[in-house]
Amino acid sequence: MMSFAAFCVGTHLRAISLDEIVEFPDWTEEAKSKVRAFKQQALPTDVVYHYCSEQSEWDKLMGSEGYIIVRDGVIVADLVRRMN
Repeated sequence: MMSFAAFCVGTHLRAISLDEIVEFPDWTEEAKSKVRAFKQQALPTDVVYHYCSEQSEWDKLMGSEGYIIVRDGVIVADLVRRMN
């Protein structure tokens, strides 16, 4: 697993609650299943973040956006929403 400190470089982060990660009615069952599986990995003491690469990374076609679960300074799960 990647350390949280290494992941933070070049990334915008915002701590969120799991409730902020919503499933939309038009999503496929596979997408909904991935969201549910991601949420089930979180422990009460974990911190969940929404992340998005800086614009310079998107410009280099290396951007990504999604969610991570951080436990004791280590990313234990991720859910990618979009990337290029």
